[in-house]
Amino acid sequence: MLSEFYITTDDFEIELKECDKALASVKGLNNVHRLSLADLARDMLSFRDNFLRAHMDATMWVTDSVAEMRRAPSLPTSQHSDFLAYLKGDKDLPDSSREAVQQYIQAGLDHAQRMNRLSKSVAGTRSQNSASELQTAYKAYFFFVRAFHDAAYRVILLLSGQRPGLHSSMHAAVKNTNSPVHAKIATIPGYIEWFTDFRDKRNRIKVGANFSLCGPQWDVGIGFNKTTPEGGIVVDMSEGPNSYRLGDLMIAFRFSAAILVLIRREARGSAS
Repeated sequence: MLSEFYITTDDFEIELKECDKALASVKGLNNVHRLSLADLARDMLSFRDNFLRAHMDATMWVTDSVAEMRRAPSLPTSQHSDFLAYLKGDKDLPDSSREAVQQYIQAGLDHAQRMNRLSKSVAGTRSQNSASELQTAYKAYFFFVRAFHDAAYRVILLLSGQRPGLHSSMHAAVKNTNSPVHAKIATIPGYIEWFTDFRDKRNRIKVGANFSLCGPQWDVGIGFNKTTPEGGIVVDMSEGPNSYRLGDLMIAFRFSAAILVLIRREARGSAS
């Protein structure tokens, strides 16, 4: 999937160059907005190596944590009744069964001590830091991508003969079905639905939502946490509105490339 991410971002970069070339040929176009679009796109591209390093580091430590958890002792099903009898203080429990249960309990205590030691060790600190770095990297991309699409909206407005405002937002085109820009972006299959979901997630981050890492370890992502009025934290790892993974970020890059294709076509129409 890492290779696919690079391929996806390379495609985005190719479209950026073609789009910028087309915009440069449009006479009278406000270059402030053209350059803003290009700068925000380059921010997305420049950050990819930092993001992937954070992703690989977090994946490595999640994999390590899973391996450590699997070292916990397990009790054979055939001994479950002996375990319950031991807990109840059954004096008729055979010595061999009693000894097996005691060994299991001791092994569990040893494993708990090991996990506690790991959590306080350099390894534990590195693992926690890797999670924080990946969470921050995802958070940064939400703001980079969102800002890019607002810049794209301003450029589309210019190419449509309109004057964008200081706070012009792509959300305006998405929610206003009578807008000429809405009709243009609606030609990109799935764009409006994707943008709405992406914006909702970004808004949750904007007001302070935090994350937990979610697995599986071969596809580590983030899950949005919810803070209760009492100060508790609800961790929800369910798919959809509560999680975000590398594959979702690639989708964001693909829709960003699609917007550049739209702008390029509009620019060539204005230049002709």
